[in-house]
This record gives sequence, C-alpha cells and structure tokens, in this order.
Amino acid sequence: MILHAASIVAFFVDQLAQTPVQVQCVQQPAPESWLKWLLPTIVQTVISLASITTGVCIAVASFRANKKTEHEQWIRDQKKLEWNELLKSVAEFGNIVPVVIVERRDYERLAKRLVIAIQKLEERYATSPFLFELASSKANNDRISDFQEQVTRVADRIMSPEHRIKLKSNDDQKKLDVINERQKLYTEFRVRYIEFIHWLQAETRKDLGFSEIKPAAPRVPALRESAF
Repeated sequence: MILHAASIVAFFVDQLAQTPVQVQCVQQPAPESWLKWLLPTIVQTVISLASITTGVCIAVASFRANKKTEHEQWIRDQKKLEWNELLKSVAEFGNIVPVVIVERRDYERLAKRLVIAIQKLEERYATSPFLFELASSKANNDRISDFQEQVTRVADRIMSPEHRIKLKSNDDQKKLDVINERQKLYTEFRVRYIEFIHWLQAETRKDLGFSEIKPAAPRVPALRESAF
C-alpha cells in the first residue's frame, strides 16, 4: 500500500518535471496622453475666443464709427441752425427796405429799424460758434463788416440833422435834393443787400457741402418821386 502511494507521488512529480512552466506576461495598456483628449477642447476654446474677440473688435469699431457719425451729424445740424438764423437776420434788411420805394415820412422810421437790425446781426454773428469757416476767413469778416458799415452810413445819413433842416425849409429844391439823395441811398443799399445775401447763401451751401449755385444778378428797383 505504501509502495502504491509512493509510486503515484513519483508519477506526478515526474509529470511536473517534464511539463515546462509557461509564464504569460500580459502587457498592460499604457494610459492615454492627457494632451490627446484635451487638444480638441483647447482648439475649440481658442477658436471661440478668436470669434468673440473679432466680434468685440467689430462692435467697438462700429460703436466708434457710429459715435463719430452722430457727432459729425450733430455739428452739421448745429451749423444748419446757425446758418438759418444768420440768414434770417440778414433777410430782415429786405423786410425793412422793401422793393417799393417808400414815401418821405417813412425814411427815418426805416433808418431806425436798420440800426436795430444791424445790432441784431452783430449779435447773431457773434453767437454762432459753429460758423468757424465763415469767421476764420479775413475776407469773409471784411465783407460782413463792410455790409454793416454801409447799413450804418445809410441810417446815419437819412437821420442826419442836415436832411432834417432841409426838409423843414421852404426851399422846394432843397427838399427835392434830400428826397433824391435818400432814394439813391435806398437803391444802392438794396443792391448791396441782394449781393450780400446771395453771397451769404453761397457760403452756406459751401460750408454745408452743397453744390455751388450761381446767384442771379440783382435787380435794381425803379425809382419814383416821393411826395412832399
């Protein structure tokens, strides 16, 4: 019995000795690189940031352009307003001295209105800061000053003591001389007024960017004798 058991053990030992030990080495998969799965996210983020930055830059540029346009339009509107008021002030001289020749008794009344109108024109001209193109030119200032001085001379001459004395005299020729002189002053002033307002209208169009339009030649009103 003992010999039988020993033979069995010897058999298994012999089998184990004959069977080579096979060791299977299984290689563990290496972990994936973090950059491999993070790269698409990074690229997408960069693209998104670039798109956002571009959009912001466009929005900022558009905002600045709109603000500049709005500012330029505001200045243009202010210019239009000031030019309109200035032209109204000059047009008042046409209302004071109409086309129809007035009677003798109206001259002094109109002369007083001319003095008031010239004061208003000076005030309007001085309170129009956006008309810098007009104010910055010496030639323009000289032309405006010349018109103002002529208005003052006409008014002063009409209201002069010399005219009043002659009109109160009994000498009809002296009265007629005063009438003729006043009519001449009136006619000359009317022509200068039309020339001046046409020039001012041309300056308005130029400053506001409109095309130049050649004004028509001024018409001289026909004279008629005034009644004593």
